[in-house]
Amino acid sequence: MRWVITATALLLLGPLATGNAATPEQLAATDQPVVEGAVSQHDMKCDRKQQLDGKEVAAVAKRCLRFFRFDTGAESDPERDYGVLWLQSTVDGRNGWCAQQVASKIILAPGLGLHNHRPGETTNISRRKEVTTDLAADANGNGQPARVSQRWVAYPRVFDALLNKNHTAFTLNWRGDTGKKLGFASGIEISWPADAPPEGISFRLNFKLAEC
Repeated sequence: MRWVITATALLLLGPLATGNAATPEQLAATDQPVVEGAVSQHDMKCDRKQQLDGKEVAAVAKRCLRFFRFDTGAESDPERDYGVLWLQSTVDGRNGWCAQQVASKIILAPGLGLHNHRPGETTNISRRKEVTTDLAADANGNGQPARVSQRWVAYPRVFDALLNKNHTAFTLNWRGDTGKKLGFASGIEISWPADAPPEGISFRLNFKLAEC
């Protein structure tokens, strides 16, 4: 019999590209992504959560959500402002516990628009390998080009990138079975009414553990 732990945490606030080089260390949630073009970071919120099995630590989860805005004069929409929400997270099973499912979701408040997201599709992973999440943003066609990207190590088996019908939530799901440290990077381009900075953004992280 395999005992299971399910945990949930709440934090307020492109397709996967594979690499052929030797697999590097897993990313850390606090690692700075590669940023190019007309956006600048305006805020970052990070936290750490331990999931316990009695007195022992079964897993450690870490998360950082970054908020980038288009630079002044880099976009021309008089009614809306634009930016990028960028989420990096890790789930690290400990003391004989393995991760079987991880689901991270960015939930947008009313009035916010979602224009682009990465990863962009379901991806099957047959072996451990380096991947890159690469989000291109252009203020929904109203601005200069920008890009945010980060490499991480993917483990088998499946990633599902899901956008809900109303474009108010973006979820990255992973299913597999490993005691290795898992890492994830995802991003969305958003917009909000001009001169009204976005509020009410939430991030939900669920993970399921089982004895290895």
